[in-house]
Amino acid sequence: MLPITMLRLQAQTRHPSFFTPKIRISLCCGSNHIALFSSKLENTPISNALKITETIHSRKRIYILDKDLSQPLQKNIAKLTYLWQDQIEDPNKNRQPNKPTSPSFVSTVISAIPHPINSWARQTFLPIGFPDSVHPSYSRVHILQFAETFLWSTVTVLCSQSMLESLGVASPATTGGAVAIQWVLKDQFGEIGKLLFINRFARSLDSHPKTWKFIGEIASLCGALLQLCTILNPSPAWFLTFASLGYSMRSINFSIDNSTHMTFTRNFAVQGNVGDIVAKDDSQETIAHLFGLVTGIALLSFNHSPMFLFSCFFLIGPLHYYTITKILNAIRFEVVSATKMLLLGNEYVRNGRVLNYGEIESGGETMWFGEWIPKGWSGVKVSKIGGSVDVVFDGVYGVRTALEVMKEEDYLIGYRADTQAYGITYHEDASPNDVMKSIVHLTKLDSRVKEIEASGMVVDFGVVLAETLEWTRHEYPKFAVEVEAKGWLTDAVFWGDEGNRCTWMRRDK
Repeated sequence: MLPITMLRLQAQTRHPSFFTPKIRISLCCGSNHIALFSSKLENTPISNALKITETIHSRKRIYILDKDLSQPLQKNIAKLTYLWQDQIEDPNKNRQPNKPTSPSFVSTVISAIPHPINSWARQTFLPIGFPDSVHPSYSRVHILQFAETFLWSTVTVLCSQSMLESLGVASPATTGGAVAIQWVLKDQFGEIGKLLFINRFARSLDSHPKTWKFIGEIASLCGALLQLCTILNPSPAWFLTFASLGYSMRSINFSIDNSTHMTFTRNFAVQGNVGDIVAKDDSQETIAHLFGLVTGIALLSFNHSPMFLFSCFFLIGPLHYYTITKILNAIRFEVVSATKMLLLGNEYVRNGRVLNYGEIESGGETMWFGEWIPKGWSGVKVSKIGGSVDVVFDGVYGVRTALEVMKEEDYLIGYRADTQAYGITYHEDASPNDVMKSIVHLTKLDSRVKEIEASGMVVDFGVVLAETLEWTRHEYPKFAVEVEAKGWLTDAVFWGDEGNRCTWMRRDK
């Protein structure tokens, strides 16, 4: 990241008719020379049309955009600030309502939870966009499911104790209780590790399923090795440490496998027969599991010394690794992800054509099973797709310029001089089609900026944003038709969606 080295004021030369600024303010950052915002807005008071509200983990915040930007330098120091909606005094709060209402018990409990804890819990336990993103019956079903799981876990603890005693591992009075406690604790510590993983990475399981499937299988192998190490020193402390770490890594794989399996199944079911495919997958895995169980018992009956167990593991482990890489390379779905859209948009902007799946796979511009773009890629540099306003934009003027140009769209594009990268934030009405359109627009914007920079001219970001928006409105329908013709599945677009959505005033579509 290069520091800002100078500020330059330039007299207006030529602009399209929809912009008439007198001055352009440009930031020179290394080789980049971008006038971030058109000065048409500098003396324009903020209006309701330029207010933006953002939803973060089901809590709304309103950005303060009515700042004085009449002086040139104020454009660069006016940082984004906001107020949470529950911190803004309601002018009607003292009025008597027509009909008295009392909050529900659930609402009262939720409002009493401190916001950091509430936010963490939503990220960890609830789907993105809850409750609007799920069926009305979701809450009731999962509350009952939680109770059922709790009861079954209680029974499992009792069963573990019973089995340990039946094998003669312990007596009911003394050692048996200690062994059972150690056995239960290693599972619980493992579950805590799984919760931490879900909180941090669950949002990217849909957009990078093959990558996470690979990571999950490696974690499972490492977890199995740690559990195998418990035999080296059969003490309670050693057992609890290695068994907990091992179970944690294997339980992470269970979560990844459940999530990615549904993603793969959804794409296998070309006739909507998801239930049938899931049932048949389960029957196939049951047979494989039984064969594996019989093989393991046969090996243990032959020899069960530590040396033999580790020898078997280091023979079977690499074979398992090889098998999973072959599986992931064999999975080929024309699913649209942010990575695929960046590649599709880049090719369309440059050459006016849409790539098919095979051309992307053989193009050499992806890594890790085709789900990632390497850092040295020559295309657009993106900081965040679907990011919050304060991540996508670095100041008030950026938001105001984007709203002035794009308020009738379902997305806003921003540029940050500190990272020299673009970002996109979405309206709450944005559809998969809008996500695809925004990435095509972003790609064209970056291409146009590079063209102007190469000619030695200063880039007026607001003008170029409007110019490329008109191009996108004209070209995107043709692009969308070509994408479907090449077999891409456009009913959904997957990226690391954190659920950030905004609203701003615009004409009804």
